[in-house]
Amino acid sequence: MNNAEFISRLYKTHDHFACNLPSRHRAQEFIEELLSILFPHFLNQKYTIEADIADHLAEVQDDLTALLRPLESLPGTHSPAEVSATFFERLPDIYDLMLNDAEAIHRGDPAAISVDEVILTYPGFLAIAVYRLSHELCSLGVRLLPRVFTEFVHEKTGVDIHPGAQIGRSFCIDHGTGIVIGETTVIGNNVKVYQGVTLGALSVDKSLARTK
Repeated sequence: MNNAEFISRLYKTHDHFACNLPSRHRAQEFIEELLSILFPHFLNQKYTIEADIADHLAEVQDDLTALLRPLESLPGTHSPAEVSATFFERLPDIYDLMLNDAEAIHRGDPAAISVDEVILTYPGFLAIAVYRLSHELCSLGVRLLPRVFTEFVHEKTGVDIHPGAQIGRSFCIDHGTGIVIGETTVIGNNVKVYQGVTLGALSVDKSLARTK
């Protein structure tokens, strides 16, 4: 293969990516922006009026729609605008789940001074929060983008939670390094998991990949 053929091959790959896959960088920006709205702990500025929060949420909703648009051609994928609208309608319930998780970590770790400390500094909370957002998108039929979200937080925290896993309320991760929670995992309410734990099959046939 000569250089011109190689360049042409690379161009086709980039062209396919632009049309069919979400931007990893924009996906990370979306997660960070959304978390900064939900939790002032992640925000570098203060809102002066309530309308500013509403405007910021509307902007981030548009960002999600744009992220979903390249995936629209995939089988089983619904309208990006509809998925985004439904996701943000459910956001208050997701937020309550996140707060329950933060409170569970505070109760479960004697070293935790406050819920604010948990939200601000605990990698386990960050991993759970991003899982909650990602899992909701999974429930709306979106497969690839939630994986980008959870892999982003996996890199930051060392906690690997598949967005397809089912995790109940008040979930506590204590010292999260090395935790793996696979897609087939089902966890009930009021559960604490320590570091170095794998939940899910070590090896599974492809035909059973989504069997809980």
